[in-house]
Amino acid sequence: MATIRVENITKTFRRHSRNANRVLKGVSFTLPDRGLVCIYGKSGSGKTTLLNIIGGLERADSGKVYIDDVCTSGKADRIRNAKIGFVFQNYYLEKGYTIAQILRNQMLIAGFRDENEIARRTDEALKLVDMERFRNKRGDALSGGQQQRVAIARAIVKGGEVLLADEPTGNLDAENTVKVMDILKEISKTQLVVVVTHEISLIRTYADSHIKLVDGELVEDAEIDDSDLAPDTYDRVKHSGETHSALATFTGSTARRNGRLFRLRSILRRKRGDGEGFGAGDAFKQVFLLAMAVVLCFFSFSLNEALNATAEHKTLPENTVFTGLNSYSELRVTDPSRYASIDFFDTAFETGSFSYGGVAALSELELAFSPKSIPTDSEPAGLWGRLPEHGEVLISRGLAEKIKGGLRLEELRRDSAMLMVTLNGAYSVCGIAEGEESAVWFNRIDYVNHLGVYASTRLSDPNGIFLEQNFSSNRFSTEISLADDSEGLEDNRVILEISRNALYKMMTDTADADARITAANSRLKELTTAVSIVGSKPMYVRQLRLTRDVMTTDLRIIVNKNVLSDIFVYLKPGETGLASDSQACFAVSAEDAEQLEALKDLLAEKGITTVDVQSIYDRQDADERCDASGGLVLYAVVIVLLYLIYFFIEKSASIRNSKEYGVLRAIGVNRSNLLFRETVRAVLHSVLPFLLYSAVTVALIAVRYGILNLSVAPFLGLAAAGALAGSLLMVGISLIPYLFVLTKTPSAILAGYDI
Repeated sequence: MATIRVENITKTFRRHSRNANRVLKGVSFTLPDRGLVCIYGKSGSGKTTLLNIIGGLERADSGKVYIDDVCTSGKADRIRNAKIGFVFQNYYLEKGYTIAQILRNQMLIAGFRDENEIARRTDEALKLVDMERFRNKRGDALSGGQQQRVAIARAIVKGGEVLLADEPTGNLDAENTVKVMDILKEISKTQLVVVVTHEISLIRTYADSHIKLVDGELVEDAEIDDSDLAPDTYDRVKHSGETHSALATFTGSTARRNGRLFRLRSILRRKRGDGEGFGAGDAFKQVFLLAMAVVLCFFSFSLNEALNATAEHKTLPENTVFTGLNSYSELRVTDPSRYASIDFFDTAFETGSFSYGGVAALSELELAFSPKSIPTDSEPAGLWGRLPEHGEVLISRGLAEKIKGGLRLEELRRDSAMLMVTLNGAYSVCGIAEGEESAVWFNRIDYVNHLGVYASTRLSDPNGIFLEQNFSSNRFSTEISLADDSEGLEDNRVILEISRNALYKMMTDTADADARITAANSRLKELTTAVSIVGSKPMYVRQLRLTRDVMTTDLRIIVNKNVLSDIFVYLKPGETGLASDSQACFAVSAEDAEQLEALKDLLAEKGITTVDVQSIYDRQDADERCDASGGLVLYAVVIVLLYLIYFFIEKSASIRNSKEYGVLRAIGVNRSNLLFRETVRAVLHSVLPFLLYSAVTVALIAVRYGILNLSVAPFLGLAAAGALAGSLLMVGISLIPYLFVLTKTPSAILAGYDI
């Protein structure tokens, strides 16, 4: 049996307030290992506070309590579960449990796990208090006297060595008071029973000794002052005279750990057996969780879009330096041995219309692409089909897949079906080449003409051989064509074909145009440099031709193969036909890195400023990310607000559950076990529905990626991370209000409800 030693216990409530209440003032005493000791005194003298400190339900400001010479400081829960049974004035039977379950709970808390032993002890304890026939009733269905007897059974069933009772008869009638006190008296024959009371009859009838508290100070074995206590009301009630030898069968648990009532299986079983309806509050919470899931998923979607927001860029060729179009006058006189090629480069993609089977109204698709020229000395890698001729194009694999995904026609799944696709209604697809970049390859002539960089050409004819003086400033739209080998055209010579409509830009009277052209050609044989193309590397017109072909341009400049392969050196390109958001430049390529460095030095010597295309692309990417991330701040604010609302929802629930948690702490459930229970409940009631709603929302968003033929994996990764982080945050927020509750002592939690 256990002895109790109390040393210099002090306790002050509201210590840092002007209304500080010093309840206990250095109380010290020792109690034996058995017998019934009554603690009494006037209301407010500190009786209940002293009992709570002894039982570990309240912390003393100073002083120590020893149970069997073991100090309870820091070990109050474990010692209470192993050695102390508590009987409360207000019973504090766990809500929603049957009597048998209440006793079972107490034994689980004490560390018992043998179900046969638990059943035996339950039967014996209920017999002791004459409550075995009520074992399957719930506590709130019993009368006050019955509930108090169950509370006594709960206190003794775990085999503790000390029983503490706080006003155990305060809410009972005379008959039930005697029954309860008879039981406690019988228990005191084998162990220590400490009873807080204010009733004179009980002290005189049952107490082996008594302790009087006066204004928080001890008066041990003082004479009983009848004026301090309630009048004698139980003299006429007959005592039962029963003995309870079965008390000897209740021995304490030998478990090393105690204080654990809730396990995952018991929580799940309890949830299934609650049988509570689905109320308006539950419906609101589910709608709220749905809103949280949707907002978090769209935040993940926006974040994915922001992280992957890059303007579509052209692949930059290796060993290439870029210069502005204003550098043409220097480039055209640069030694060709210092570079490999000079090509026209536009930083922006071009947008074209792709249609299937020539029916644009039914299958037109607008896509961006990079126009390219078929190399003269090689062909694109992984070619399927053939190289393009005039009016044909070769497309990249990446562009082909976009066309297939965009048109969503069953027959387009085969590469052969791409041969039915046309670009801008003018170019037929003749094959597919490997490459992820959206690229379109033209033959050289179509490439140059497609760019439209010769839309504003001027002619110089100072001698008026053909072009009248007052028409010399006119500009002409131009296309390029290749001369036959039989023409024997020199590199600095061109043949100029003139459309009938262009004549009106060259002369006043077009009636004798044919004769004037014949005369001009005769003079050009003598004056070989009389007519030239303005601004270009000296390119002289060798012959004029008036064509009756249907032309979309004013002029057709016919050049030889050498000039065509290096057209942008021989003929100065312009920007008239380019998109407004483009930045055109020359791409000057070198054979290798060594020649590239030498080329850069040469350009620097000539004072030619290079264009950093990669920096242009980086700025475009930054702008795209900035635009895409604009909604993230709004989503983040909404998420913070939603979690604040969720916190107050959980705080409201914690307030409703505070009494339950106070009761569970008072009967010995430790804090960590209660937090485990609340964690599981948060997962069941909040996290699982949240994850379900998130999964549905993610699936719907993923459909959008599938329709657009975009990679969904990055979004799924972000959505999964967001859902996990949201779930963990949800659990954490659910626990915060309970942490505030559980930092209090059991008696402090219950004090708010004992009104």
